[in-house]
Parts: sequence; structure tokens; C-alpha cells
Amino acid sequence: VNKNTLGRIKIDRFKANRLRDKGKCDDRGTKTCFGQLFRQLNNKNALSLRASKGVRVWTTEFIGEGGIDAGGLYRELIFCMCQELQSPQLPLFILCPNGREQVGQNRHKWVPNPSSKKPLHLAMYEFLGKMMGLAIRTTSLLNLDLPSIVWKPLIGATVQESDVVAIDRLSFNLIENMKKMEPKTIQLNP
Repeated sequence: VNKNTLGRIKIDRFKANRLRDKGKCDDRGTKTCFGQLFRQLNNKNALSLRASKGVRVWTTEFIGEGGIDAGGLYRELIFCMCQELQSPQLPLFILCPNGREQVGQNRHKWVPNPSSKKPLHLAMYEFLGKMMGLAIRTTSLLNLDLPSIVWKPLIGATVQESDVVAIDRLSFNLIENMKKMEPKTIQLNP
């Protein structure tokens, strides 16, 4: 079903691929598919993203590529956006500590980047939230493999110790070892 309330979205995948091939980060959100989508939809009325099951609220055109969006181009854009979010191409997520250190479980999981505090980045996080809402309503799922420490608060569930261990084994071990240390008195010599 195509309700198409937001019209045609034009995405330049060649631009996004050049950025990826150079190994650069789209800090300003202008070159990645996610960034281009963000720039075109972010200022639209949020109510226009409230669609029902199976509805596409925009049609997708990939600049310089053939294709008529009967649903496939829309899904391809969502897929590309999710791949970019879980990569160094965007500043919003970073590989979890277990992944960076190659220890423990969930080495492939991405977590929000605590350094992404600029107003633009916060707006991009908000936009991602809108995309999550759209995905839930339309059942066009986002292929985001977020760890439980990220998604549990989103659904109102309590984060457990096991959720922390699942993404940051080394820090958890350090804290556990510190708890086992016996306090010692420090003597200051005058």
C-alpha cells in the first residue's frame, strides 16, 4: 500500500558510497542515505509519519539509477540507512566495548555514541526515533541489532547487570575486582 503522504524522496547513493569508500564519517548528515533522508524529512510534520500497517509514507528515487518504487526501493533505502547507522559512516553509534576490545559476547553490537551531543546529532537521534515509530506502525522493521542495554529502556524494561556485561565485559570485571579489594588506610607523612 502506498499512501505517499510525503511525496518522493531523492537519494544519491553514489554520494553515500563515495563517502563509505573513503572511510569517512558523515558528521553533518549530508552524504549518507540516512543523512539525506534526515535532511528531507526531519522538518516535516511528525503526524505525517503516523501510518498504518503496510503503508509507505514516501516513494524513493535513487538518483542516477533506474527503478520504480513499488516497495523495493523504499525497503532498500531503509536497509541502507540501518547499515550506515551501525558503521563508522555516521557519528551516532559506536561499536560496543566488547567489540572494540574483542572480548566477551555481542562484539557486533553498536551503542549510542556519548560524544554525539551536538544539536544536529541530537536531532538525528530524534529522527531515528521517528523512524522507529514509523517502522513499528507500518511493520517495515528496521534492521538494527541494538544490545539490550539500549532497547530495554525504550520499552520500559529494567536494565540488569547482565545487560552491562553483555557489551562491556572488561569494565564489569574491573568493577567486580575493585569491590573485592580490601580498604587500606592511607598514612600521610608530614
